[in-house]
Amino acid sequence: MPKEQIVTFLTDFGTADGYVASMKGVLLSMAPGVRLVDLTHEIAMSDILAGAFVLNQAIDYFPPGTIHLAVIDPGVGTDRRILAARYARQIVIAPDNGLLTLLDQRLGLEGLVSVRNESYFLASRIGRTFDGRDIMAPVAAALATGTRLEQLGPTPESYKLLDLPAARAEGSTIIGHVLHVDRFGNCVTNISRSMIEQVTRTLGRVEVVIGQRSIGPLHGTFSHVPVGEALALLDSIDLLEIAVNGGRASDRLQLRVGDEVQVRYSRAEAVVAREKALPPQGVVTTPTPAPVVKIQPEALPIPAVKIQPPPPPVVTVLPLEPVSILTVLPPMAPPAPPAPKKQPPAPAPVDTKRPAAPAPVEKKQPAPPPAEKKQPAAPVEKKQPPAPAPAVKVPAEDDLILSEDDIRLFEQGQSPDDDLLPPIQLD
Repeated sequence: MPKEQIVTFLTDFGTADGYVASMKGVLLSMAPGVRLVDLTHEIAMSDILAGAFVLNQAIDYFPPGTIHLAVIDPGVGTDRRILAARYARQIVIAPDNGLLTLLDQRLGLEGLVSVRNESYFLASRIGRTFDGRDIMAPVAAALATGTRLEQLGPTPESYKLLDLPAARAEGSTIIGHVLHVDRFGNCVTNISRSMIEQVTRTLGRVEVVIGQRSIGPLHGTFSHVPVGEALALLDSIDLLEIAVNGGRASDRLQLRVGDEVQVRYSRAEAVVAREKALPPQGVVTTPTPAPVVKIQPEALPIPAVKIQPPPPPVVTVLPLEPVSILTVLPPMAPPAPPAPKKQPPAPAPVDTKRPAAPAPVEKKQPAPPPAEKKQPAAPVEKKQPPAPAPAVKVPAEDDLILSEDDIRLFEQGQSPDDDLLPPIQLD
């Protein structure tokens, strides 16, 4: 399988505009098939030291032959030079403004040229404000397709490096400075693991101090201290770092790039107790599991939870359609026989052989629908009960005194008081 050519990008352009895309477009047009990798485009505007730090942080993890295109160029369009330098068998293309400082201090320079051969520049160059697109991207494409470093231009007599104070030892104390503040607020210094080991002979018997404040001994990781507490540790590139577990050390401790940090040799037992938490360089250890601590219930306040009642069901009431209601009345039972009480003076005529007519029942009309104008109820034909047959006038119980002849006439259908009445046929 042929080796894949990698080209990385490091800029302060951000990603909101088309600057990065323009550079990639030029490179892919001139060197199709290369693999493009973004280191970052979020370096603060013109922050050369931050760009130098990220470049130094990442370069060790790319294969030999990788080409790095670093464009943090506040001097674009001036007479500043563009350099192509070789470190760790990789090539870095960058303006001559100090972006190579940390690589140069740590890795050592293997080759350097000043890019002068305009035959490798973009032919349609417009203006003098975008050398990343017009010069650096075409030069990276030329290197990716086989151009040798020496073909790009001559070797300069000098090149610019940032004036950074180096960490130094004074007896058993190391004096260094904050070199970088990352997005988590961790403050990375220029004090390395190797320097601590060389000066103090141990990692476990040291104390980290910032100004008049002691940060304490070195810890293995953030969780070795309670949340919110400051600590010192060796970071992922073996530099001393000041951090706050769950917080921002730069804010809590008011640290900025350039602030002084000291590492002192100490015999304090509290410092010695931390020695086992710091494995020697290159040794992988398995962390000891943390002891199980039984927490009493009162130590765990239960947050109040407000339970919302379920919403009431939505009931939709539909208007009723007017319908005709037929009321079927049950047959009325015959009235109970009157109690043996004193009859009123004028009782209603009663046919002793016919049942009394049922009492009238009130018929309820259905409620009209809400949306319609109430119409008057249709007249209901009320059936009249049949006319009662002529009844025999029966005198009141208190006034009626009959003889045997009267009773016999009464049983024959004749009234003892009215001989003119026609006889009544009894069933």
